[in-house]
Amino acid sequence: MSSVSLPAGFSVIEHHPDGFYIRLTSAQRATPAIIRSIADTLADKFDRIDLCLDVAHERGDEYASIIGSQVFDYDNDRILSLDKLH
Repeated sequence: MSSVSLPAGFSVIEHHPDGFYIRLTSAQRATPAIIRSIADTLADKFDRIDLCLDVAHERGDEYASIIGSQVFDYDNDRILSLDKLH
């Protein structure tokens, strides 16, 4: 994978070479501003961006995913538009 610029504290733990998905991990949950920054950086390269914590990063442990212009907040069981994040 070519190098991508991620917010401080985030690292890539898995990605599909054809751009289907990327999985990122960090010590703390991403803030809405960081989610927008990640989407701005990676949404045109990957169909789905999964966000995980360092302590829970197996498949299915995602706390959020960015798909298209929507954020799927699994912890709070809601779907938000990237435009509505604040």
